[in-house]
Amino acid sequence: MGNGLTDPLTGSLSEADLLLQAKALEPLSTGAQAELERIMGLSRLDEWSEADVREEIITPILRVMGYAKESMFSTTREKSLRILEKGLSADYTITLWEEDFWVIEAKRPKVTNGRFKYDQLWQAVQYAIHPAVNAALVVLCDGHAIEIYDREESLEAPVLRVERENLLRDFDEIRALLGPLQSWFFQKRRVVRLLDKVFDKEFQLGRMEEFRSLVDRRLRAKEQQTIANHRALRATRGGDAELRRIRSADAAEIVEGVFPVPLPWPMIKAGTARLVELSTPSPFQVLHRIFPDEPRAANDAFVSHALHYLIGLSEAHAYLPWTPHWLGGTNGGGAPTDAVIGRLIALGLTHFSADPARKCVLLYANGVRRVFKALMVLHPQMKRAGETKHALQRYLGDEFDFSQMVSSPDRHLLLSLDQLEALALHRFVATSTGEHRRFLVESAKLELQQLWQLERSLISGVKDYRALLNERNLGEVHPTEAAGIVYDELGHNCLCILDRSPEWRSYALAQHRPEVEHLAAIGSWQARAWIGMSRDDGAQASEAELADRFFFGDVEVAAALRNSYGFR
Repeated sequence: MGNGLTDPLTGSLSEADLLLQAKALEPLSTGAQAELERIMGLSRLDEWSEADVREEIITPILRVMGYAKESMFSTTREKSLRILEKGLSADYTITLWEEDFWVIEAKRPKVTNGRFKYDQLWQAVQYAIHPAVNAALVVLCDGHAIEIYDREESLEAPVLRVERENLLRDFDEIRALLGPLQSWFFQKRRVVRLLDKVFDKEFQLGRMEEFRSLVDRRLRAKEQQTIANHRALRATRGGDAELRRIRSADAAEIVEGVFPVPLPWPMIKAGTARLVELSTPSPFQVLHRIFPDEPRAANDAFVSHALHYLIGLSEAHAYLPWTPHWLGGTNGGGAPTDAVIGRLIALGLTHFSADPARKCVLLYANGVRRVFKALMVLHPQMKRAGETKHALQRYLGDEFDFSQMVSSPDRHLLLSLDQLEALALHRFVATSTGEHRRFLVESAKLELQQLWQLERSLISGVKDYRALLNERNLGEVHPTEAAGIVYDELGHNCLCILDRSPEWRSYALAQHRPEVEHLAAIGSWQARAWIGMSRDDGAQASEAELADRFFFGDVEVAAALRNSYGFR
């Protein structure tokens, strides 16, 4: 069967196009398999009527495939059609979002030598070609077998014939053509196939350009409709799947998988609510995972999410039975929750200046992310990996999930960036931890210096790295290049968390006004809003202050990287 995906220049079939214009089949449930086995075990079909075939075979098969009345994937039975003065009645037309995509016609079981006859097929074809249907796929079923024809390819032989006794074995072949999403993608491939048919004989380049412009305008006009459709779909499906996943996740899933990633506010709240729920009756297990005594893998986002969790926890637990020593605990004892929050605020607003070990971890997270991002920019062939992951997401992912709407090759590169940062960070913490789980601060600083030298060698080889970055932009919102060089993402994130709590906002302004002013000087719009400074105010921290905050006082390295990235 023609698929409309063959490259007209090479004649070959692109793997990426195959993935982008098809959908992986979900495994059949146990109940679905049992229903197909029941159909395979039917006997005495010679006594059956056409209505029996519809009721006992076709309708159950449609349900197994996912079609049901009053759903996105519905069926219309006995659809009335007219050709001139003659009335017709199609057994089934299969609709997706109220559009007819294929037809199936039931036939009375007869003992035959296989193939259906001319009259049987022609009856179904009349329904398919009717303007009210316009379906390419035509299906016949007499209880003994199912035949599927693509009327735009051939009406002499079916593209698939499945005998009832082989129904379970061959059912995925049927689903690959007739399953709800499969037939939807078939229609998209059908459009491509029609383009080939129309333009194989085109002889005016001007006509080609005019048509390209027309199609482009039509597709652009559908963008807002597509967005509206997605919003409506999310509403009917009960909201965002990611939020639902967080609300039922365990502590490990949230702390290890969600905390390290910058999140929108609803997801931050959902993560905190779930962790607070898991902290009842005792918060020890959750606390120990987030705040172990020795440094753990953590980045700026992780710390700000941890702060939000503590603030949420304080509403249920005024006193923590256990607190790590670096947050005020003594000899495995506890502390008032507000005191622990205050200690974490002090650390967060100063980029952990009083805790060199954890400062090393945070600086390494920023630095290694910048290095991996630079490699992606300097070596655009890496984009192929993003293209492949995007195609796999389209093929394997839930078609109705938000991740499908935002999927793109560049986004998958950015997701890879998150993963690479996490892997490198875990390795850094492991190799910087010695006997008795003691963090080796000087060894960690040495590796940081080596990382910065690698970063310098990568960036300094490009005359204008910022211009190159703009040309090969991955659409990243996170300030990867600025964070840890001229911008304190950690301090800014902590202020954004505190801004949601009037009590803790007042506390931070009263107890840490100099720190807030310093964050304002290095670009935090939240800090500037707190102290009444314009976002466009030109005040900046000195080179020595930036070097002290992000490079343990190494002014030469700080200046070199700042200049290489085009800052000042």
